[in-house]
Amino acid sequence: MKKIKTMKKTFALSSLALVMALVGCQSTAPVADKPAADRSKHQADHGASAGHRAAFIEDYDTNGDGQVSRAEFDAVRAANLKAMDANGNGLVDETEYLDHFAQTLEKKISSERKGQVEQTEIRFKSIDSNADGKMTWDEYWASGEKTFTHFAKSIDGVVTLNAKDKEWDAAPGASQEQGASVTPAADPIRPSIIRMPSSHSLEGFIDINDLNGDHQVTAAEFKQIRRGIFDSTDTNKDGWVSPEEYTLEFTNRLDRQAKQARTGQMKQAKVRYEVLNTNKDAGISLEEFGVSGARIFGGWDLNDDAVVSVADPLPQAKAAEKPKTAAAKPTAKTASH
Repeated sequence: MKKIKTMKKTFALSSLALVMALVGCQSTAPVADKPAADRSKHQADHGASAGHRAAFIEDYDTNGDGQVSRAEFDAVRAANLKAMDANGNGLVDETEYLDHFAQTLEKKISSERKGQVEQTEIRFKSIDSNADGKMTWDEYWASGEKTFTHFAKSIDGVVTLNAKDKEWDAAPGASQEQGASVTPAADPIRPSIIRMPSSHSLEGFIDINDLNGDHQVTAAEFKQIRRGIFDSTDTNKDGWVSPEEYTLEFTNRLDRQAKQARTGQMKQAKVRYEVLNTNKDAGISLEEFGVSGARIFGGWDLNDDAVVSVADPLPQAKAAEKPKTAAAKPTAKTASH
């Protein structure tokens, strides 16, 4: 039991987990940032949101008409491939591909980091109820108590999965939590690269705050977790948390998460390069890039009108296949018939 508590508390204090989807980042150079080898297959397997489609249209809509023609899409991809081709030989080798991806990834991480640090400053002010620049334990717990009672109805209650209908985005002050915070990407319509673990969902709240592993959270457990976070954030042990201490605790976790994100994204980029370079020669050609592009565009143009717009239905996740059961062997009686 003691070991479980220690592990849970360590997790809550560090809040480290890699929340990464197998899609690359996007910015003004979408294909270089997210050179998905077979985006249509990913969409077929997992579906896609209206936000993802909006990001796609934003990246490739060069004439600003709110939709993407195949000609626009191909032109942007050709420009992106040219930008990656540092030596201008018409082929993008692995070093060129990965270097360009790394540069774009770093810009994305830097942008997200800036936005998340700004949100941390806002969270501090919301918890520091008397605005004296000192976050006391009472102020910190008051914020947590409000969160707990949103799920459990009262401070004497217990948070269980029965509160399924209650999500963080409906909770008062939910986005103001330290250690279990909602940390949106710099651009809300795109997948976050360094999204931090959070209690945004009921499952997340229980996972982070369930000390004894019984799949529910009491006020005592929650208070113990929060006390640990507060004490570790108060680095000079003066009994209160300054804005600098609060931000430092968060940025330390954020930078560790970013480091893991870089490693994961670069591994995926290396895999994508191998898939895109179909003939395994000196590099990716425009023709090879075009094959990948056709799949990507087709994954969004689901009404087959050669234009991607809000008129296209969204890709839906593939239904889970039922496991095949072995056919029953015929018995002597059935075989005789």
